[in-house]
Amino acid sequence: KDAPKSWEDLLDPKWKGKLGLHIDSRTWQVLAQPEGWGREKVRAYITRLAKNQPQLNKSNTQNAALLVAGEYPIAVNVFLYRVLQYKAKGAPVEWVRVNPVVISGSSFIKSKKGPHPNAGYLWLDWLYSPEGVKIVDEVTLKGSPFPGSGTSQSEAIKGLKYVVRDSDFYNKSQDFGKELQQILGVR
Repeated sequence: KDAPKSWEDLLDPKWKGKLGLHIDSRTWQVLAQPEGWGREKVRAYITRLAKNQPQLNKSNTQNAALLVAGEYPIAVNVFLYRVLQYKAKGAPVEWVRVNPVVISGSSFIKSKKGPHPNAGYLWLDWLYSPEGVKIVDEVTLKGSPFPGSGTSQSEAIKGLKYVVRDSDFYNKSQDFGKELQQILGVR
């Protein structure tokens, strides 16, 4: 009942020193896209979030594990599939549904110099098929979060707004990501 209900709620001083934060700036870079919050709002948000002195973690796995271990009551920008994995194992964690959800996504790529390029194309075709997406989700809980895919993640975010990583914008915003890390005190 006391959990934050929005991104803004994380800025409340009552969370000072009680937030775990993965230092990867990907979430914030995606939110900085024009269809998200834009750079200025993200910069202002991170500046205010830094005042709450989050405990900085170098990996998403570490951030989630320390949450489960009770090191802090809230972990910010944890991958949803991690929360679902921990919940499936009986960990006392819950995901708060906030708008917008950031989808930075995984990439599957095919080697340019693979010995059997058509086999690579077939594999990717299957991987993105409804059957492939379902099996990836069942095995890893990392299935597609997009509406209609029928995965655990797509069901979890149903009804929420989301911002999807634009690779071109993301690749051109690496300096902005470093600036945000500096604001947070990442060394």
